[in-house]
Amino acid sequence: MRPLDRPETGIILSEGPGEVRAVRLAESVCIAFAAHRVGEVPVGTICRALVRAHMPGVGAFLDIGAEVFLSGPAAEGLPLGARLLVQVNRAASGDKPLGVTRSLTWETPALVLTYRPGVPGDISAARSLPEAERARLKAFLSDHLPPERRAAGFSVTARGPALERKQAALAADLRALLVDADGVAQDGPPGPVADATSLRRLIADLGADSAALP
Repeated sequence: MRPLDRPETGIILSEGPGEVRAVRLAESVCIAFAAHRVGEVPVGTICRALVRAHMPGVGAFLDIGAEVFLSGPAAEGLPLGARLLVQVNRAASGDKPLGVTRSLTWETPALVLTYRPGVPGDISAARSLPEAERARLKAFLSDHLPPERRAAGFSVTARGPALERKQAALAADLRALLVDADGVAQDGPPGPVADATSLRRLIADLGADSAALP
């Protein structure tokens, strides 16, 4: 029997009962391994949620297949049973459930795309960058994030590694993040949304460049 082909260098993904596994190969040697177990909801996961109960002036309890808590003004005025998208931003601790936010983010090493419902978006760059480079990156990104996207609540921030990316690569990064965002469907049962962000997180655990993903 002919053995299955395996790349000498690259990443192999496999799915088994209850988990997704990934290995990173270099010259046919496994140099990293990562696994995501079904049922775990790590920080950064985007989820569909249902509003289940309110704590007036404090927040709301939501259902994502498990109980989570949305705190602050973002929880005000949400009717019971309302469906919304949230992102896990705080791990469970003791008797405190997972914390979530309505501010959704998608990331590459160079860029962060953020969506805030009802809040006009903007263009920014890390304050650690030289002022001239910040202005250059903001002008470039402003040309590539359409005004209608910003009006709908999308913002983009350039990180330090953006300085090392060519303009064509940065534009491709932003297009890929927008595709990720557009692929998040609010319809469906409560629970994590399967999207490219989860795959990028798994790949990042291997120490690989998630920006190289299609």
